[in-house]
Amino acid sequence: MRKYQPWAFAAALFLFIGAVSPDSNEKELIIRLQGEVIVLQRQVRDMQEFLDKWQARSSDSLTKIATEMDSTSRGVASLEESVKNSQLALRNNSTGTANQMAKLTEQVTLNTQQSAQIRKQLESLQQALQQYQTKLESRERSANGLDSSTPTDPELLFSSAYLQFSRKNYESAINLFTQYHRLYPRSEKADDALFWAAESLLEGGKPEDALRLFDRVLTDYPQGDKTAGSALKKGISLLRLERRDEGVAALKAVVSSFPDSAEATTAREELRRLGETGATTSPNNNTRPRQR
Repeated sequence: MRKYQPWAFAAALFLFIGAVSPDSNEKELIIRLQGEVIVLQRQVRDMQEFLDKWQARSSDSLTKIATEMDSTSRGVASLEESVKNSQLALRNNSTGTANQMAKLTEQVTLNTQQSAQIRKQLESLQQALQQYQTKLESRERSANGLDSSTPTDPELLFSSAYLQFSRKNYESAINLFTQYHRLYPRSEKADDALFWAAESLLEGGKPEDALRLFDRVLTDYPQGDKTAGSALKKGISLLRLERRDEGVAALKAVVSSFPDSAEATTAREELRRLGETGATTSPNNNTRPRQR
């Protein structure tokens, strides 16, 4: 639309009115038409101004929209690029992780195989060591005169020996007590083992062999707890060997050395049985061995 069109219409209207010689009614009509034309001109002008302003605002809005769309397009393009890069990096990472996992799995498998081999080697070494220890124990037993059924623990060995004595298996008891004394000569029960070996010999009908062991207890363990018992059994062994005078002297020595002991009581009874009552009540001797 052009801005000069309303003015052209008004000029043509004036020329038309000037060419005609109007009367009074026509003048009024002309005046009214002129007023309407002026109003129409103002309306056309206002509308033109509104259209110009609207067009300017629309142009600015369209420019802003286009700018924003362009910025949005660039943002979308950048985002798409970032997504592509992220996807590519993720694929690369996944590939790298898969490769690392495969290497780790291979290493774990190799370590497992090596561990299994090491366990087998250790088991073989343990078996070989156990066999060697068995052979070593067997040699040690043979060197010490022990058979495979003889206990190696000192307490168990002593208990086994005493069990054989209590069952009157004197030969076995002698063997076990003798082995204990040979293996553990410095133990607390070494004198006990020697005493019970001699007792087994005495009860087994070998008083002469028993006498030698009782003398060993008195010589090797003078302060031991089997001193009084060995002195008493020495006297009894002498009597069984029909060495009466020596036996009586040994029994009197028990009464003299250990007057308050159970062995002294037994010695007195044996002396009375023999008719030897003269020296059965000797006073206490201060040199009496310590009793454990």
